[in-house]
Amino acid sequence: MQKRFQLILFITLLCSTIIVQSCAYRSPLDDFFGIEMKPEEADNFKIIEFNPQQGIKYANALDMNPLVYAWAELLVNEIKIKVTNKSQSPIRYDYYIDTFSITTKDGKSRSLDKGRLEDYPFSKIIEPGGSVEFLLSLPQDYWKIINMRQSAPGAPSITNQFWKGENSLSFKKEDITLITIRLADGTIIVLKPTPTHA
Repeated sequence: MQKRFQLILFITLLCSTIIVQSCAYRSPLDDFFGIEMKPEEADNFKIIEFNPQQGIKYANALDMNPLVYAWAELLVNEIKIKVTNKSQSPIRYDYYIDTFSITTKDGKSRSLDKGRLEDYPFSKIIEPGGSVEFLLSLPQDYWKIINMRQSAPGAPSITNQFWKGENSLSFKKEDITLITIRLADGTIIVLKPTPTHA
């Protein structure tokens, strides 16, 4: 009787573990995709088709480098970007030099906030065959930040931390036409939205 109870308890725990793991699963970064190119070549980069199971089809010009590519996901107040280097050369990045921006349908370009230095990926090199993830904050409402700081002039940094995310401008995937990454060694990657998938 006790062995039967232990077996049932074991099976129950095993099933609940599987359920928790499946609920914790996150979809891949597949809202945007791009490859290394000159920004002025962006019109020649076209995403033709995307399917999470079969991958992505795109058209690119000869001078673009599909061996250096990136995927991105739009979160509530942030954009997560994963840059992969399948080329033979390392790619250098640096918190103080790298820039990330989004371009919206209205033609405006806005910078993404890199956050704190200590939270930025620390290796500074994407080795051949390697990848790195960046978590960047969406642009914020400047006037809202100013008002929040005025309400607590003695502690602007604390106020800003308290309101972090509350003053981010709201963007949908459809609002963003391009994401541009400029890394320290001159590598530029331009990402476009992937077609919406079911």
